Amino acid sequence: MIGARLVAVTGIEKVGQYVWVQRHNKRAKYRVIWLGEPKTPQAGQVGVEVVEKATSIWENELRMRIMSS
Repeated sequence: MIGARLVAVTGIEKVGQYVWVQRHNKRAKYRVIWLGEPKTPQAGQVGVEVVEKATSIWENELRMRIMSS
């Protein structure tokens, strides 16, 4: 699974919802897998996973981190 934790996100209401995430000139469809509970340190945070692995917008950054490890 390739995913991300998004911070200070609005408009996401439920787990299972699909959202588009854009980073620089790449855009991909993600599914919400968790929502931070209100009044907790995770409030306002959202966990997402990419729907189609071939469209990951983080590929270059992940590759660079792996190579530098």
